[in-house]
Amino acid sequence: MKINDWDKLRVFYHVALSGSFTHASEKLCLSQSAVSRQILALEASLLTSLFSRRARGLVLTEAGTKLLKAAQEVFHKVQEVETSIEADLSEPQGPLRISAPSYFSEKWLVSRLAQFQKKYPKVQLDFMVSDGFQELERGHCDLAIRSWSSGLSDLMQQKFLTYRMGVYASHDYLMTHARPEGIHDLKSHHLVLHEADINALSAPKEEGSPKGGGFNSNELHILLKSNSYGFLEKTLSQGRGIGFLPNFDVGSQRQRIIPKGRQPLGYLFFLWLS
Repeated sequence: MKINDWDKLRVFYHVALSGSFTHASEKLCLSQSAVSRQILALEASLLTSLFSRRARGLVLTEAGTKLLKAAQEVFHKVQEVETSIEADLSEPQGPLRISAPSYFSEKWLVSRLAQFQKKYPKVQLDFMVSDGFQELERGHCDLAIRSWSSGLSDLMQQKFLTYRMGVYASHDYLMTHARPEGIHDLKSHHLVLHEADINALSAPKEEGSPKGGGFNSNELHILLKSNSYGFLEKTLSQGRGIGFLPNFDVGSQRQRIIPKGRQPLGYLFFLWLS
């Protein structure tokens, strides 16, 4: 004796709960005769009666009571699995490999990780600190965060953060040099700059440079350049010159020396392979 037809078990389950072929047929959208045939076939396969037919309705036999208990456990477990699958499909989960610049990661991103992980507890983050495209191109990461957009056709991009670029110098440097009042006063100072800022300052104004633009490269006295804002921050702290830093968190050893309304803009982009 085997129960090898789940449809019959499902019909039995609803008949047992409702105590009526009529109510079960309405629940299952079947005819009353179809429900009755399924129960008779199930009883025949088990070689026993599952219900006692009485004037007030159907009453479970001892065998029917045992089968109902087993059916309840089965359907409850199926419901749990369905709910779990639905949750998995609707909730982000699994590993997410992110490549992000070191300065942005340290000054902005790390303070927001707890909020992200509270919202998406099933996502396992794997961070790589880098400023290049190589991780995306080689498939080493799923998402890159960069301070410049890409012109590559196989990379998708979306701008997700706009921030102010502060112009900073140390207290010691400002003790011996005139304080600049605007971007164009920088040409008379020693500059400590990120490579991206040099390109922006040298770009024509009509290209919409976020750093101000319009400089001739010969006008700029670039004392030092780097591809790391963290390295530049330490250099500025030693009084070596003036430079741009993202306004995330730069500490007290540097002063923001151009009024906020005239500070250039910086952008961060999400980049991923199409």
